[in-house]
Amino acid sequence: MDEFRPKFIRVLKKYGATDTDGQEYFQISLKAVVEHFILDKNKAVPDSKFFNYLTTIGLNQWRTYCKQKGREISSDELPDTTFESTILEDMMRKEKHAAFMQQFRGLNKGCQDLLWKKIVEEMNYKEIANHLNKSEQYLRVQLNRCKKYLINSLSSDNSFQFK
Repeated sequence: MDEFRPKFIRVLKKYGATDTDGQEYFQISLKAVVEHFILDKNKAVPDSKFFNYLTTIGLNQWRTYCKQKGREISSDELPDTTFESTILEDMMRKEKHAAFMQQFRGLNKGCQDLLWKKIVEEMNYKEIANHLNKSEQYLRVQLNRCKKYLINSLSSDNSFQFK
């Protein structure tokens, strides 16, 4: 388990934890895993990698602690709230990503494939055209239509807002 400790602490430090906090929350997370999944035979251990699961537990507990700490101390006594804004920004980014992916999955398969190849795989039009056996001009028109459809569906979704 000690091979996970430094990596776990680095992850928590991104959210404003100190080395001491990281050590403490590593132990808390290990204890939670043991109590919930090793001692209780009725619960199944998730299929995810152990480190990912351990880190998720640690981050959730750290966020809870930060929220409670923020409520206990008045806002005048908080000179630096970067860790809270980082957590808030991270949560907002995840919510936007979930809203985007929901709308993206609503596109037809052709649009999904085309947008994925162009944006995520960063293929150029010629590569996509060769892969899909279509002309480059056709792909440019299709890509433009798919982008417009995705933008329109995102605009109508209240959980996703453009900047």
